[in-house]
Amino acid sequence: GLETVKHQLDPDGIVVQISEQVAERNLALARQLGQTCRDLHHKMCLANAGFSRNGMQLVQELPVDYLSIDGSFLQNRGDSATHMRVHRLISAAKNKGGRVIASRVEDAKSLSKLVNLGVDYVVGYHVHAPEHHMVDEFSELETGFRALSE
Repeated sequence: GLETVKHQLDPDGIVVQISEQVAERNLALARQLGQTCRDLHHKMCLANAGFSRNGMQLVQELPVDYLSIDGSFLQNRGDSATHMRVHRLISAAKNKGGRVIASRVEDAKSLSKLVNLGVDYVVGYHVHAPEHHMVDEFSELETGFRALSE
């Protein structure tokens, strides 16, 4: 709200992330967080998705703008049950207008399969290796946030 205006941040550009495990253990709070994000015009990301037995329910019940599929979950891509589970999660998110992120994309074959499943964004060494200058940028940002909170 007021803080985003004060610091000239675009509220639509802020994404609040909650892990699937935390959302599952605290569903009422996750719903409240989702509503607060909506009220403030922020986006919500359900992260590390794929492990919970209730993952589909979480995607359907929470106002998820982004679904981040857990990278280790994607490593089991040869397993047809895992493939179907990932496909159902992606479909559920897409049906609600959400975007899907896949991490740990290590090769072209994985990238191709994920694109065919409907993944919108990928992260991993196949796309680009991490760089040290990114850490420097985040360090500067963290210093700025500390200064704001003092």
